[in-house]
Amino acid sequence: MKCVTLPQCTCYNDGRILQPGEITINDCEECTCLHGITTCQRIKTTTVPSTTLLTTTPLTSTSTISTPITSPEETSTVTSTSILSTTVPVCLGVWSPWNNTHTPTTGSPNDYELLKPYGTKLCPSSSDEITNIQCQFTDHPEWPLSVSPDRVTCNTDIGLICMYSGNVGHFCSDYRIRVCCEPTETTTVPTTTTESTTSPTTEE
Repeated sequence: MKCVTLPQCTCYNDGRILQPGEITINDCEECTCLHGITTCQRIKTTTVPSTTLLTTTPLTSTSTISTPITSPEETSTVTSTSILSTTVPVCLGVWSPWNNTHTPTTGSPNDYELLKPYGTKLCPSSSDEITNIQCQFTDHPEWPLSVSPDRVTCNTDIGLICMYSGNVGHFCSDYRIRVCCEPTETTTVPTTTTESTTSPTTEE
């Protein structure tokens, strides 16, 4: 055993040891280990309007519960499955690389990945149009944004903004974004040149 500073202290939660800063999440709550103390918050659920989406492979966790039936040697097994899944918005062009320009800290607890002044610089061509955006947790891309305890905004007008709520930890989670780049069609209008001729006049 050795002495460590307070930020290096581990936590004990639900039968397992959490490292400093480690986040664990279950069906009901999200818990964070900070300064040797486990802080848990109930997960809020939100309703997202239905759109045309492509679904990625879900992350599945399985737990097993054994219940005695007639004797200690005979057991029945009940398996429950909880699923965390993310969705990929539709893109009729190409997706840009993932972009993460800001990482929140205690001194700067909010996170922001703004499209301005970058905008179409994320796209292969400056003439491309940004038609969609995808935002993810940097460390847990399989988590949907709905599990975040903070106020997260993600749209093509501004990009991503996370406002720290003060409920879990000391700052927002770190996020990243990518945008859908679609080429714009340009139409060339042909020009027409008209030639005029003048007939000479004769005096009598």
